[in-house]
Amino acid sequence: MAIALDARNIGAWPHHDASAVALQAHPGNVESVLINGEWHRRDGVLVGTDVASVQLVGPT
Repeated sequence: MAIALDARNIGAWPHHDASAVALQAHPGNVESVLINGEWHRRDGVLVGTDVASVQLVGPT
């Protein structure tokens, strides 16, 4: 599995400390996700997921 974060966001500073960038990241910073050679998110867009069929469930 590989996850690429968009480090251009000001919240991703300092760039010199990779662990700090990973700990400060949020889902909006995820640019790409590659799992077993299949893209699940590429260039910030979900791939292979029918977003309309996914229902968000919140607290009731």
